[in-house]
Parts: sequence; C-alpha cells; structure tokens
Amino acid sequence: MPEQATDWFADISFDGVPGVPGVPPQFSAISSGTPSPVAGVPGVPNLGREHLRTPPEHHALDSKSLKKHKEHQGTPRTPKNNDAVWRSALPVEIVVGLDRLRAEPQPRLSSPSAWAGVVTDAHMIASEGWAAVAVSLGWSPLNLFGSSPEIGGNADLDGLAVWLSGRKIVAIDERVVVADAAGARALYYGRPMKGAALLWDLRDIQSKRMRGKAHD
Repeated sequence: MPEQATDWFADISFDGVPGVPGVPPQFSAISSGTPSPVAGVPGVPNLGREHLRTPPEHHALDSKSLKKHKEHQGTPRTPKNNDAVWRSALPVEIVVGLDRLRAEPQPRLSSPSAWAGVVTDAHMIASEGWAAVAVSLGWSPLNLFGSSPEIGGNADLDGLAVWLSGRKIVAIDERVVVADAAGARALYYGRPMKGAALLWDLRDIQSKRMRGKAHD
C-alpha cells in the first residue's frame, strides 16, 4: 500500500517548488542563474495537505507496489524487469528520445558537468516505471523530460528529470511527484512548459539558433 499522505507531510521540503511565496528562488541543475519569480505554482492556488492525496492504487504506485507490479509483467519471451518492459509501456517517441539522449553529444550548458546526472535520472524515470505511470495520469513528455533550450537554463522550465538531481521518486499522482533524498521529501508539481524543449532536442535547437545568428 502507498504511504499515507499525512506521513509524508511532516518531512517534506518545499525547496523544490519554484515560485511559491516564502520559498527561496530555485537554481536549475543545469543553469547558472536564479529563475524569474512567478506568483505561486501555475494551476495550484495553495500548498497544503490537500495536495498530498494518496495516489490511486490502480494508477499511481509507490516504490514497493511498482516493483511487485513490474515482476508480474514478465512473459516467457520478455524476461522480468527487462528493458523491453518499460520500452513497451511508453510512447515510441519517448523511447527513441531517451536512446538519443544517451547516444548523442550533450547540448551547450552553463553547468556541463550536470548533464550526466540529468541523463541518468531521465533513464531512471523510465526504467523504474514512473514515466509510464505519469503518462497514464496525464503528465506531458515536457513535464517529465523538458528543459529550457537556453544555455543558461531556467528553473521554471525544468522537467522532472532535471529537477530530480539524484532524488528517488516515492509516489506520484495527477499533479505532483514526491521524491526522497537522504530521508528528506520534496515535491515537484506539473506546470505549464511553454518555451521548454525535450532534453534530446536541446542540442539541435541550439545548433539551429547558432546557424541562424551566423546568417544574420
């Protein structure tokens, strides 16, 4: 069974929610500056216990339930926990994008050393089954694997893979991801991602912009 929401609340750190009044501005894992402030979390008027509902059992699974669920997905031709399991559960464009993410050179970033961790977290979201759960709950690919295409980044446009920074996901519902790092809990809210791009498209977008500037 998923943990009760009331048990999460006491230990949750709100440092991971950009723009919430009273919370210091956040730094993106791949940016060098402070994001522009926003008035609260878009679409979430207040923070409180009502936003930490226990996820529906038939959709959102905690870590233990998800592992048990995955163990029952094996078939004689698809070994348990094989890559084929999570790949078959995701849209093909996400699977192809994740393969590109691992194979292609990284984009230009103000914090280049952070990229390897972002790639690792992106594949963790997929391979542990969380991406499939999120997609089934209505999360967009940009919310999961998006980022600002600007070299300096923008924390307001960080998708889940960028925001995680090594944290481990413990629960998810239609609006929020609960993650854990050394016993401290943090929240990631789904948000409008206008201006963001998928991680595997960042390098191409930057290259096109540079070519455009060269022709100006």
